[in-house]
Amino acid sequence: MQNHLAQILLVHMLRAHAGQTDRPTGWLGALNEDGIGAALRAVHESAFSTAFRRVVGTSPAQFRNQARQPPRPAANGNRRARQRS
Repeated sequence: MQNHLAQILLVHMLRAHAGQTDRPTGWLGALNEDGIGAALRAVHESAFSTAFRRVVGTSPAQFRNQARQPPRPAANGNRRARQRS
C-alpha cells in the first residue's frame, strides 16, 4: 500500500511541476514531444517487457491474451474417469 501511495504522490508532484510552466523542460518536456516522447515510451516498454518476460516467463501481450481466454474444458480422460466413479 505504501508503494501505491508513493506512486500517487509522485504523479501529483509531476503534475504540479508541469503546471508551473506552459512548456515543461527536461525529460518531462521531452515526453510531450511527438518523436522524443514516442522513443522514450518505446524504450520504457521494451525494458518493462524484458523484465516482465524474465520474471513471469512470457511476454506481457501473451500473458494478457492467456488471461482473457476462457477456461478450457476438462480433457476426455478426466471426463471418463468421472463417469466410472
